[in-house]
Amino acid sequence: MTNDNFTYKPQDVNYLGFLEAQLRDLQGIATLAYELIQNADDAPPDAGSPPATAGSLPINRLTFDVTDDALLVENDGLFRPVDFARLQNIASGGKREEAGTIGAFGLGFIAVYQVTDAPEIYASGRHWRLNPAAPPDQRIQERRLPTTGTRFRLPWAFDPASPIRRTLRLPAIRPGQLDEFAASLAAAIETAALFLRQLTRLEVKRNGHLLRHIERQSGPGRELILRDNNGQTQHWLRFQGDFNAAAAALRAAHPWQIETARHSDVQLAIPTDPSSRPGRLYAGLPTATTLPLPLHINADFFPTTDRKRIHFAGEQSAGGYQAAWNQAAMTAAAQLLAHNLGGLPGRVGHMGLWQLLQKAAETAQMANQGDLPQIFAAFWQALQ
Repeated sequence: MTNDNFTYKPQDVNYLGFLEAQLRDLQGIATLAYELIQNADDAPPDAGSPPATAGSLPINRLTFDVTDDALLVENDGLFRPVDFARLQNIASGGKREEAGTIGAFGLGFIAVYQVTDAPEIYASGRHWRLNPAAPPDQRIQERRLPTTGTRFRLPWAFDPASPIRRTLRLPAIRPGQLDEFAASLAAAIETAALFLRQLTRLEVKRNGHLLRHIERQSGPGRELILRDNNGQTQHWLRFQGDFNAAAAALRAAHPWQIETARHSDVQLAIPTDPSSRPGRLYAGLPTATTLPLPLHINADFFPTTDRKRIHFAGEQSAGGYQAAWNQAAMTAAAQLLAHNLGGLPGRVGHMGLWQLLQKAAETAQMANQGDLPQIFAAFWQALQ
């Protein structure tokens, strides 16, 4: 006899299993650095931070200190109640709907489990200890204490017998790796500094001793200066445009898939010194997608699931709107370069301009041969 009365059964997610799956796409010390830099750059300044002075960017720093027992990450930003809430509800997507942010706090924070089993947070008068192996109602311990800014303490996961390491399928950290970690962080902060919106100084220390810092300074006109602790400087020309019309059409066609907070600005950064180094695509922070042109492009791209690359294929697939959005951003970047071409000889020199044009032609040839996404040919098309 059929019983038409339904009953309820619980359903949950194996939290460590979820972390293990996510960490497959969040590997590498540079990735860990980028995720924490992104979260700090999205944070509003703490009320106790020094104010900006005339003609300068506000002081807002992020410091990585590779100590013998933990990675310490400190910044001047404010860790808000909503940020604590997002750590309690991982992958809720709330930050993606918040205007003026580029990340998804909580999901990106998962990257810290590469190196730690028990992260700690000191911020906004709270001290949190996280234990991902504990029952859901005991995963976070909290106590109240005075704090300044935001501080993460990530004790190294040295224990090879750790159940968390084994469940996450990750090796234990070895003390001999720490100098290498510090060197990787020192390299990552230079790559990350170019398109930051709030952070003006990135630092890497080893047991409290400064290894490297990168400071962002405003130069004349559209110029950005990156200066390190050895006195070396990089000068970049910055140009900003948008693809508002194309973005509006895409949102109308895909109203539920494209968030209203996803912005349609696009930025170019061109070195004032001629460079043969390939350019890179940034989604706020650097991705692994490069192009032969000696310039960098920043937009609110849709990345691949590992958040490391930008995809441009699949217009007819279920995720085709993402490729279409990314292509619109690249088209706008090409038009932005063409619009500002006339002023480049006075800033990058005739040799620098010639090199850029040559690389644009090479990029188009590679795209037409199928060696690069077809949209990369848009630069040469716009410049002709």
